[in-house]
Amino acid sequence: MSNPLSENQLKLALPLGTDLPLAPGLTWLIGDEGTGKTTCLLRWAAALEVAARFAPDALGLPQDNEGVTDYFLRQQQRYPTWHLPLQNDLTAEFGLSPHLGKQVYMLSAGTRRKLYLVAAFAARAPLTLLDQPFAALDKPSIALLHELLQEAAQDTQRAWVVADYEVPSELAGLEGFRGAKVIELPLPSA
Repeated sequence: MSNPLSENQLKLALPLGTDLPLAPGLTWLIGDEGTGKTTCLLRWAAALEVAARFAPDALGLPQDNEGVTDYFLRQQQRYPTWHLPLQNDLTAEFGLSPHLGKQVYMLSAGTRRKLYLVAAFAARAPLTLLDQPFAALDKPSIALLHELLQEAAQDTQRAWVVADYEVPSELAGLEGFRGAKVIELPLPSA
């Protein structure tokens, strides 16, 4: 699998005909409801080979009819860069260990989100796309995600795009986030 970042070939189309040249590190894609944040992520995911990106699409999200362990196994098969020790560490840190024997449909929205986040970080894909990653998370999980995104902001090999309404105020002023790019999508014209 080629790394689209190392070959300087990855430019992601944004609304209004502009492109986002993607470099390693963290990019925030922010905007109000209806600005196209999720649509951008899904279009970008569709444009790249599966192993080159981790995205909030049908392949990346846990399915109701599968077990938690089966979900992780499915993701491991998709990503040759999968990091099992990181999966195990994050499973414990996000408090998912008691849920490993459950079916996904038995999990709360917050626990499903944690499952998806563990997979997103363990996949170690060249491009990771996260759509509203803080939604439904408890405070300890939000704090852990803050730490993980601070590390992502400093990543020199992989690109991270986080779509949300805004950059969380707890992160905006942190030293590690000062290099993160912020792209604000405008509301569509009526």
